[in-house]
Amino acid sequence: MASSTESSSRTIGTVAAAPAGNVRLRDSLTAQLGEVLSNALKDLTSLEVRTLTLAPDAGDAGAGQLRACTRIGIDGDTDQSIPLLSSGEPDEALWRLHTEAVAQARKDRAATLESVMALVHELSKR
Repeated sequence: MASSTESSSRTIGTVAAAPAGNVRLRDSLTAQLGEVLSNALKDLTSLEVRTLTLAPDAGDAGAGQLRACTRIGIDGDTDQSIPLLSSGEPDEALWRLHTEAVAQARKDRAATLESVMALVHELSKR
């Protein structure tokens, strides 16, 4: 009979300890999620696309020359630098590549914002 009582008290002790561990885990995950969401929202407040060119023998992208840059604020304010050829004319081919990258970055930002908002909405229900 004594062994049955010991077994029952161990089970009760284990069951009682589980929720406290779950609370700590949930609090830790919530804090991490909050940090991720905060960083995502900071990143969403502006968008910057930089287009670099590299010499054919250059292997490191960090060594590239900045040729075009676009910055778009959350309010739509936009700053752009347009690549020019040595003649002073716009480099149409490079500009086309750059604007395609900007368009994709805008789509990505919109999708990220939509995901963040859906997550915030879902969390606010709980």
